[in-house]
Amino acid sequence: KRLVACGWWPVACGWWLAACGMKPVAFGSVQNGSGVVRIGSPNFDQHHSTMKNFKKLEVWQLGMDIIDVVFDLYEDLPYSKVAELKGQSTRAAISITSNIAEGSSRRTEKDKLRFMEIALGSSFELETQTLVLQRRPWAPKEKVEELLMLIEHHQIKLMAFIKKFTL
Repeated sequence: KRLVACGWWPVACGWWLAACGMKPVAFGSVQNGSGVVRIGSPNFDQHHSTMKNFKKLEVWQLGMDIIDVVFDLYEDLPYSKVAELKGQSTRAAISITSNIAEGSSRRTEKDKLRFMEIALGSSFELETQTLVLQRRPWAPKEKVEELLMLIEHHQIKLMAFIKKFTL
């Protein structure tokens, strides 16, 4: 392993001090002549395992299902008629799960709540875009209804999840 330059380096959870002549061993650790030295937050491992749990959240999993349905819905529609709406809808759908994931990485309940509320806002944005699509005479009514029901189900679950942070 190569030596790292001396000084502070930005990393995912803050800053990492690279002392002169030390070799990186693992994230947040370096090795000097005396052995491995842990640098950074003492509870990094505990916080990191909490961050990974977002994939187990039902609201995140439902959000992933919404993304699949959005992509499937727009796949069959003529690009010339839905190009902009498709872009906005896919970004809103992806934003739902992205904000849930990012919120789960936050340490305080206030920060977690903020990201969950942003995810809910993206869900309402996607619902509005889907309602716009529903008004088009050439829109596949059955697929649009399926997406609207899934979005509504997700919103109910996400609002219940958010309520846990406000109690």
